[in-house]
Amino acid sequence: MLEWKEFNRIRGWMLRNARPIDLARWKYHFEEGSIHDVMTCLGTYQNSDGGFGNALEADSWNPYSTPVQTAAAIGILKESGFQDRRDGLVNAILSYLESESGFREGRWENVAMSNDSYPHAPWWSYDSGSAERERFNPTATLTGFILVFADRNSDLFKKALALADDLLREFLSNPKIDMHPLICVQDLLEDISRARVESRLRYAEAVKAFNERSVELILSDKDNWGGYSTYPSHFVKSRGDEVDRGIGDLSLKEAEWLVKNRNKDGVWDISWKWDKYPKEFAISENWWKGSLAVRNCMFLRAMGQIEGLRTRERI
Repeated sequence: MLEWKEFNRIRGWMLRNARPIDLARWKYHFEEGSIHDVMTCLGTYQNSDGGFGNALEADSWNPYSTPVQTAAAIGILKESGFQDRRDGLVNAILSYLESESGFREGRWENVAMSNDSYPHAPWWSYDSGSAERERFNPTATLTGFILVFADRNSDLFKKALALADDLLREFLSNPKIDMHPLICVQDLLEDISRARVESRLRYAEAVKAFNERSVELILSDKDNWGGYSTYPSHFVKSRGDEVDRGIGDLSLKEAEWLVKNRNKDGVWDISWKWDKYPKEFAISENWWKGSLAVRNCMFLRAMGQIEGLRTRERI
């Protein structure tokens, strides 16, 4: 259990160190902050073409719009439960996706060539792309966003429905994908349900395959926490959901592990480094700590492991 005084230590660190977008997220989720403030901060990362760049994804300092950075923005919208289809930021994202910038051979690119001109982690170098990442990350996340927010009579919605069908077919033919692509598949499945188009796709089969693969990844990595591993928090949204039931008490064990494994400042260190750009990495590392503090505290609350905070039904 994270004691209240320790939760306040994290809050103090956020107030001193977090970048505005992560502080706005923190205040929205834990201090009755405004969704307007989240959207205002998020909008500062949006470019005139409607896509996102400017190191919103803190491991890539590319200022230009890329599909992955746009997917990062969508993740913040989803996390906040944002649903206003009339919002200008949302409609600008739809315009960016409709333009098919970075869309090649039926998928949005995972790594943009322009990344190489700016400080970045090695996995965002143009020559680091992999076929598995390209298939699902970020295309599944972007497709789900379109299904939820686009006009159902639009060509963009029809394109997204066809893409979702293709993505689920591909996933079902080989569900043994790794953590990050599987997170994107989870995004798509959640958005298919939000858009209420389950009956038009192989949704039930895909949910079953997703649950099985999530459990498999978590169980296989359960002895490797502390490094680059799959944790329950990557897939568990609430106590008692399908994945949570499949892994026994591991969600609560992760919550206990998170409380114990904080640094001297009371927050969490990241488990990765860049091999170049040491000055920029030092800044990005601090950005990530703020983002991770929001994510981990949301998980701890969902597990009922923050003293004095009521458990939310879902992250």
